[in-house]
This record gives sequence, structure tokens and C-alpha cells, in this order.
Amino acid sequence: MSKFEHVRLAAEDRDTRAKITDAIAVLRAEAGFGERHRAKIQVLPMRLPSAKVVGAVDVVFEAPWVPCVYIVGLRYAPGFRGRPPRSGHARYPIFELNRAAVDAAGTVTLADGTVLENVELLSAPMLAEPTDLEWQILTAALKVIEDGEASVRSLREGVPAAHAQFVPDVRALDWARLPGRKLPPLKELVAAIKGVDARLKNVAPQTIANALRKFGLRVPVPRPRVNKARNRKKT
Repeated sequence: MSKFEHVRLAAEDRDTRAKITDAIAVLRAEAGFGERHRAKIQVLPMRLPSAKVVGAVDVVFEAPWVPCVYIVGLRYAPGFRGRPPRSGHARYPIFELNRAAVDAAGTVTLADGTVLENVELLSAPMLAEPTDLEWQILTAALKVIEDGEASVRSLREGVPAAHAQFVPDVRALDWARLPGRKLPPLKELVAAIKGVDARLKNVAPQTIANALRKFGLRVPVPRPRVNKARNRKKT
């Protein structure tokens, strides 16, 4: 067992924090973080249903006066931006924040020595809550794909009979059942989706494809890169 207790602060507000200074403010208020202290930034990979890998960012402070490590999480992000001294903002992949140090002013020093101010995590469409249109697309898609509606189950499913009466008889989407469904080619799938929901008639195919990917229902397979220079040499 570790001699250090790990305490996560204001965990319920994680999604609202985008700036490193937001995390420092929590450490100042709840962990006694002061001008002479330094914290570390830890970034762990998290794979979304869309197959996109983003970073789960934590600011970690090991208090010197108690055997305790305080952790403040920030929102999940694919990247971040920061401003080097006497320069403009630049964008970076999220995992370059891993093992960075941060002081009480929120100044971040990356593992390679780069110093950044005003560090802010970037968001992305795949991290936002599904819109009404995206839910509408998903509902239509589940009607046309093989066993699609099996992804919607009763909350009572799997509950022992003695306890079932205490669980609402409500049907809900089971996210774990979405990936791996057998799908027709995208063009056929888009046509079928529009066929079962006339309200989607004028929705662009790419919008439908993006929604399906967000839910992890259809994740495109990356195409291998073509080396144009090598092809030119062959000709």
C-alpha cells in the first residue's frame, strides 16, 4: 500500500476546467498550494467510441507537509495551446503536456524545457454532448442496421427478479452494444437512414457519417498513405 493518500479535488467539475490556471486555483483553495510550490501534469490516453484517442489531463501536487497527493482533473482534450514568452499562441498535441511542471502562476514547463503561459486545453466536436440531430440520426440508423434495435434494452434486464420491481421499466441505449454492428456501405446506409426518417432527407451524408462515428457505430478504416515521391520514381 502506498504511503501517500491520493485525493481528487472537485472531481465533479472536471468537464468545466479548460485552463491549467483553473486547476491551480483549486489547488490554492483546497490544498495549500503556494508561490514556492510546483505541480506535475499527467496525461493518460483515453479512446473514444469514435476511435479517436484524447488525453485525460490531471494536475498532480504532492504536498510536502502531509503524506498526500492532490489531483485536479481537466476536461478531456485532443490538444492544447499555449503562449511562449514574447510570442504568439501555438498549438500542441495533448501528450506533450505529459510530465510537464507548473508553478503557482500557471506557467507550464514542458518535459523538453519549453516554457508556456496561458495553457488551455482544446475541445473537439467528438467530445461534445450529442446534439438532437445526432440522436435523431442514431435512432434512424438503429432501425435499419442488423440487430440495431437490440442496442436498446430495458433497465430491468439482468436485474434479479426480487429487485426488478424497484427498477423503472424504461428502455435505454446500451453504449456497449453499439460497436461491432454489421453495416452496409456508407452510401446505402445513408439512403436507408433517410428512408426511415423523412426529416433527415436534406441532411448531408457527411453529417450523418460524422454522427455515426461519434457514437462508435461506424468508424472509418484509415487508408494507407501513398508515397507520391516513390510513385514518381517508379514512373
